[in-house]
Amino acid sequence: MKAKRRLRFLAPAVALVLVGLVVLIPRRHEQLYKVTVLPSLGVWHTRPEAVNDRGQVAGIADVATIGRFHLFIWDSDTGMRDLGLSGGGLIYINNAGQIAGTMTDPNGNKQAFFWNPKDGKQMLGTLSGTESFAKALNNRGQVVGFSRRVRGRPEAFIWDKTNGMRSLTPDERQVWTGKSDQRCRSDYRLYRDRDRLLPPELVTVLLGLDRSGCYTRNTIAIS
Repeated sequence: MKAKRRLRFLAPAVALVLVGLVVLIPRRHEQLYKVTVLPSLGVWHTRPEAVNDRGQVAGIADVATIGRFHLFIWDSDTGMRDLGLSGGGLIYINNAGQIAGTMTDPNGNKQAFFWNPKDGKQMLGTLSGTESFAKALNNRGQVVGFSRRVRGRPEAFIWDKTNGMRSLTPDERQVWTGKSDQRCRSDYRLYRDRDRLLPPELVTVLLGLDRSGCYTRNTIAIS
């Protein structure tokens, strides 16, 4: 009788312990992603800069000599492709697999470039002066950036294959000039206006100084 009573009390206790163990044992969650290590183009590092919705990765890699950067594109179907010399700046890729960025031209000047799978790499030139810089790329293949003049202020531009490079900066006679104070942005770079929570396809261009000494802005749609 005593043995039966003990079993009656022990059985529920053992069941509770087993339930507790099942609860405490960590469950394996379904893995929602896969990590892929990109191969190197040379003996130095590979640096991804951008990825599109198709899983294509664009970036730069050091090759045999330090400071010699090559542009690359990678996807799971074709693997790593060396696209030739590039600068060490930011790289942008859209969903068409087109790439934009900035590199050093044969004359030693920084210049924006555009690469697409059909035609390869194209230097975008400048509006004036000797340098240009790419700052964004949309899915229509339009590049926005700025062109640095030899003298004077940089000019914002938009480029596409059909129309080439066009200025986004109004005539200087239409822009108020003055000295910018600490509370205003002090350059002419294109940037996404996150302070105003604009959609990502809108890019704000700093055009010039207004009466209060702050840079005027022109927001354009580029997507």
